Amino acid sequence: MQLLGHLPAMTSAQVKSVVADAQTAAKEWKHSSFKQRKLLLKAILKYTVEHQQAICRVSSRDSGKTAVDAALGEVMVTCEKIWWLIKHGQKWLKPEQRSAGIMMFYKSARVEYHPVGVVSEHASWSSLYYGRIIKAALKSVGAPEHLVQIVTGYAEAGNALVTSGINKLIFVGSTEIGKKVMQAAAQNLTPVVLELGGKDAFIICDDANLAETIPTAMKGAFFSCGQNCAGAERFFVQEAVYDDFVNQVAEVTKRMRQGPALGGGPIDCGAMCMPGLAEKVADLVDDAVQHGAKVLAGGHVVQPPSGGQFFAPTVLVNITPEMRIWREEVFGPVLAVVKFCTDAEAVALANDCPFGLGSTVFSSSKARANAIAHQLQVPMLPV
Repeated sequence: MQLLGHLPAMTSAQVKSVVADAQTAAKEWKHSSFKQRKLLLKAILKYTVEHQQAICRVSSRDSGKTAVDAALGEVMVTCEKIWWLIKHGQKWLKPEQRSAGIMMFYKSARVEYHPVGVVSEHASWSSLYYGRIIKAALKSVGAPEHLVQIVTGYAEAGNALVTSGINKLIFVGSTEIGKKVMQAAAQNLTPVVLELGGKDAFIICDDANLAETIPTAMKGAFFSCGQNCAGAERFFVQEAVYDDFVNQVAEVTKRMRQGPALGGGPIDCGAMCMPGLAEKVADLVDDAVQHGAKVLAGGHVVQPPSGGQFFAPTVLVNITPEMRIWREEVFGPVLAVVKFCTDAEAVALANDCPFGLGSTVFSSSKARANAIAHQLQVPMLPV
């Protein structure tokens, strides 16, 4: 791991000052027109497209992800969301007429959308580089200087932000810390949105086209070295295609190149971002092996001469509910495979999990895939 620099650990007083500035900016910005808001989005979009190589390089340097992962995870996703807002945002924020009901037939009703106010997003890691991009974009369209700000620090700063009187809070992190965030936010009845990890199921039926399914499965497991909250972690494969799937993914995984993202050579899988993550993944894999799982590829910490935190892309089979890896989020490059017989069994196995972020179903029959999907207890589900 290489030291990139230092950031201030903000005090409670500093955080409250930042929030006060943001509240002032929000009161001014809420009167802005859709035209001005679109100009801001277009400025960010233009910069992102024109400087995508620099953005990918910064992302790779900060997190250890490959340039391809950065292009997909930072540039393309950002551009797609901004483009959608530019094209559709005004339409979906217009007032909507609603029925007042029979008892109020002499009245009319409508739904109006108003700015929430100051919203705080607590993310696991970010770069000040992106903050500078936003600041420049704000200035270019005449938006308030303090409309978007970055708070850095530890528990003191985090608690101060949660209890500062912000209007809404979005937190991405662990379940343990998420409970503390919700408890602190309750003091001011601050609305919260918590995204506390995932254990997404990837269901492959016996009529699925493996030539199309396997590349998607491997992307789901190894994208950003598995450090993806909505990444696939549990691969349920029907018995008729199980051996073929396992053999193919194991063979490809063994050939994957891993190393520093900016090391000069081509790589398929980058590094672990946070300290201790590689060891945590190793503990989960070792526990699974001790309880009967089998490693077909990878399965160990990698220590290249250049240093850094790496865990080899791994294929793991013979997974059972008694293993920690069945329920605990891996957040690493592990493709764990489980065999199933019937569609009903696949649904039961996929729902046997405390997390419910997303899932995926592969089948050549749309009706069959939808039938399985409708029974999965998740809010996001491509078929």
